[in-house]
Amino acid sequence: MNRHRRLALLAPALAACAALAPAVLPPGAAAAPAQPACELVPAAPGMAADQEPPFTLRLTGFRPDQRVMVDGPTDFRATTDSMGEFEEDGVVYGPYRVGFREDPAADPRIITCTTPPRPQPGAVG
Repeated sequence: MNRHRRLALLAPALAACAALAPAVLPPGAAAAPAQPACELVPAAPGMAADQEPPFTLRLTGFRPDQRVMVDGPTDFRATTDSMGEFEEDGVVYGPYRVGFREDPAADPRIITCTTPPRPQPGAVG
């Protein structure tokens, strides 16, 4: 068998190894750690024209069981789940900030939540 034919036979195996390599690395070795993020998302599109639609505040990228303080039109304290995520349904529209400590001895860190444009009265979603 000539050299080119052997390389052609090995190409699919090499491609499969390259594609599967991230799956066999230890957790956290292939991807950079997620950064804490917060966003306000519409919870129920298509509300009646005279109703303010409810929103969901979604936190992602936090440490598991991270305590957070949410400051905005709806204030509350919460703890993220085992995936570092949290959702609060039924919050009102407006700007939100989330405060947390990455380490108990560290200064508090505050992130600002992304907010969609304010819904227009009478707009159909």
